[in-house]
This record gives sequence, C-alpha cells and structure tokens, in this order.
Amino acid sequence: MEIPSNWTNTKRQKPIRSKQEQLKKKPRLTYENNETLSLAELCGNICQNLLDSRTTVVNDDLDFDSILTSVPYKHILETIFGPTCIEDRNIPFVSKLIEESFMREPILQGERKCVMGNDCECRNIDKEHAFIGVEFLVGTQTIHNCEPQMCVLCSRKHTQRLFYDLIYKPSVSFYGTIQRYGVLIGVENEYDPAYTLIMPPNGPVAAMPYPSPIHCRNNYKVIVRMAKRYITQTASTIFCLPSLAQV
Repeated sequence: MEIPSNWTNTKRQKPIRSKQEQLKKKPRLTYENNETLSLAELCGNICQNLLDSRTTVVNDDLDFDSILTSVPYKHILETIFGPTCIEDRNIPFVSKLIEESFMREPILQGERKCVMGNDCECRNIDKEHAFIGVEFLVGTQTIHNCEPQMCVLCSRKHTQRLFYDLIYKPSVSFYGTIQRYGVLIGVENEYDPAYTLIMPPNGPVAAMPYPSPIHCRNNYKVIVRMAKRYITQTASTIFCLPSLAQV
C-alpha cells in the first residue's frame, strides 16, 4: 500500500481557538510554583508541624470537676469524685450479679430513671428497643439521700472515657476519682480481667484504684421479658475456673 507523499510532509494543524478560550487557562496550583523540597527538608517540616500541634494545646492541670461541671448533670457526677487519699474514699465493690440486675428499665415502684435522660447509653444498644435505664445506686446511696444517678452503662461509659484521658495524657495532673464503684476480677462467676479496665502501676492509680468493666456496645444485647426491657452481657465477660480436665 502506497502512502501519498503529501501525507508525510503535512503537519497536523493545531485547532484555532478564540481569544476567550485562550484566556481560560487552567490556573496553576500554589505548590506547583514552589521550589522543590529535598527529602530532609520535607521530613523536617513534618516534624516541626507535629511539635507545633503538640505544644499549642497544653493543659498542665486537668480538673475533672471543672470538665464535668460544664454539662447539665454536673450535680450528679459530683458523687463520683472524692478526696485525694484512697483511705478516705468510699468506693464500694459491686458483684457482677448485682450490677447486671440493674441493667434494665425502671420496673419497681419508686425507682428513678438514669439522670442522663435521652442521652442514656441504654438507648444506643438496640435502636428498635431503645429505653432509658434505671439509676444505679451504690454503697449507702438511696433515693432519699442523693440526687438521681447514672445507670450502669452510663457509669461505665464516663469512667472509661476519663480512664483513657488519663492514660494518654500522663503528664497532666488530676483531682478526684473517676469511678463510682469497683468490681471483682479473677473470681469464679465474676469478671474476667480481660474485660475490665485496670490502672497500670505507672498511671494515676489514685484516680481509679479498683477495676472497672470495659464499656463496649457490642458486648450488650437487649431482651424483652413481660413487656420490660433488659440488657444482658456476653458470656465471655465471665471468669470461670478451669475444669480438672484443663488443669
């Protein structure tokens, strides 16, 4: 097949654009005009930005009272915080059986709803069976000598939130305790240590001297009995003694 000679010598003509089309050029991005940075300079800039972000937000004094008093339930959470000495605190131990007996909505006469109201954590477990949990009274607390309290799940939630704040901000000072009660671990039919929060020895043990159950929505399930709603925990949270066959 022969190709016409004029094909090889003819250059492709550029399309003729109007003046308006010529003016509409794609603007160059800012970084395209900047000089190329070396790898060392780029790493240095990143490190400097990280240092600036850490130093711009500095809080050398973390007062739980001041944090939680900014929310509507400040008077309720004041019962969580006690003196700075563990010996002077009145933090009771609660068995798993008693704690689970309060994972429900109010069903008995005189029982009050969780002070968190519509923000109660029980409403987030099962959207089809959302409800406000019953308040959890610990130690010597009664409906006659204290203001309405949080339910079991809300108590766990806020203790866990403050726990991680302390762990990841070790240089921050603190006041008070972050738990209303402690639980037993490593005892048959009580909590498995893997499902509890335990303050490490190098952490502020005075803020949480006793184990507290981990709060995870996936560990709960809502069941309905006699038109009343209850919350059950997964069986894996229970500590069981090894059988003779396993020893």
